[in-house]
Amino acid sequence: MVEKKISIPLIYHVTGRPETDEDAEGLRLALLRESHLNGNFRGVLASCGYSSVTRNLKGAMGGFLNRVNGLCGLNVSAIIDDSDYLDGVSISLLAGLVENALRGANLAGILSVSGEVSGLTYATLVNINRDLHGEGIGAVCIAGELTGLSLGAYNYAETNGRIAVQVGLINRVADYDPDGAVIQFGGYNTIGNRACLGVNFKGLEKLVKKESKPSA
Repeated sequence: MVEKKISIPLIYHVTGRPETDEDAEGLRLALLRESHLNGNFRGVLASCGYSSVTRNLKGAMGGFLNRVNGLCGLNVSAIIDDSDYLDGVSISLLAGLVENALRGANLAGILSVSGEVSGLTYATLVNINRDLHGEGIGAVCIAGELTGLSLGAYNYAETNGRIAVQVGLINRVADYDPDGAVIQFGGYNTIGNRACLGVNFKGLEKLVKKESKPSA
């Protein structure tokens, strides 16, 4: 049974008891204390302290410290956003953490850490992604597998996917996968044990021939 409440409290508001499993929807605000929900929530959840949803939230979440299992929508935090799964946008002044899958954007002031990314990740200083299938931007941009664009002063990828592009002062792909292609623009570029200045690419001609080959 879904509990519906729309309330703007002066001090503290909890939709249901936090120690029980529940589903709720509406507007939930906790102005001076933390807000916890052991269940699913649909709507807007905001707190001036710590907000958490143990299951899934569809809508928007805001506060100083946010923790949610699965979020479909918007997560805004003054300090840290922490999600297991995010389908939408995460915005934080300090750090944005998406532990498993991100479909959308993770935008952080200092540190962005994401698991499997399909979209955009940004951090002013350090941007770390397990698998980046999209765009990563940061002073230091690190990816396990890169398929897409990495833009930063220092770009590092453990390996490449179908097409990996790095743009920065120093670019490195440690373990080149011959099934894909790597293109690098920058000061010092390295693909495996091959290094050069300015522009570096590998596997591009093979990929073009493969794509242009007519299917049987």
